[in-house]
Amino acid sequence: MSKHKRFVGHAVRCALCVASVLALGVSQTVSADVTVSPETVTAVEMSNTDVNRIVCSNGVVNDAFFSQEKGVTVTNNGSSAFVKFLIQRDGVNPDIYASVQAEFYIVCDGAVYTLMATPKKIGAQTIWLAPGAKERIDRNLAEYGPQVEEDRAVSLTLAVMQDQIPDSYRVSQTGYEDMMWYENVVPDAKVAKRRDVRVAGIGFTLTEYWIQPNDDLQLDEGMLLNEWFGNAIFAITFDSLIGKANRISRAFVVNRGSP
Repeated sequence: MSKHKRFVGHAVRCALCVASVLALGVSQTVSADVTVSPETVTAVEMSNTDVNRIVCSNGVVNDAFFSQEKGVTVTNNGSSAFVKFLIQRDGVNPDIYASVQAEFYIVCDGAVYTLMATPKKIGAQTIWLAPGAKERIDRNLAEYGPQVEEDRAVSLTLAVMQDQIPDSYRVSQTGYEDMMWYENVVPDAKVAKRRDVRVAGIGFTLTEYWIQPNDDLQLDEGMLLNEWFGNAIFAITFDSLIGKANRISRAFVVNRGSP
């Protein structure tokens, strides 16, 4: 499927061929993964029956501090820490599963992450410890530094299209049930914001929109050139220029700075 991009202010138009992009409908895959940032207190849920995993995404787990009185064990192994809430068994009475919130202070690559974990009868959880602000900027600059702006916009758009988003990006995503649909923003269609993707250090923010036409519709970049989609639009990409009636088309708008 051809992907169509326009760089606003440039006489450039190209087709981005991405064979691995999947058609996106209203169904979603529920992930147990959670991402947290350093130097903030983050509430998370953990399994009180299975082993949970905490992953230091940019280094190793240097140490872990927690209250053993809460009936929990933590084992560090390289970039991972494994958390298990203990089950009280006496062979006579029913098993008692942990239900009291526990605090964890995880040192990952020298940064401290504070987790307030509520044990529940759910499947094993994976908690990703994201890099701090400086580390994110350094990693983004290492990836994008040699590229010109047009190539940066293409790389960012492809990463989001394919859902191959590095953990150095900051993603604000809205669940399908919570998405707000707007009429009269795009002619003969309704529009909703799906997610914002910010890349610290390169000066771009990408916003993904879902567009649902009332009838089959020829999509054009000019439809999105208004303040509703941002005041500093640099590039616009559609996953297809043919919008089908009552089906979702994806649009990716790259703005300088924040939209």
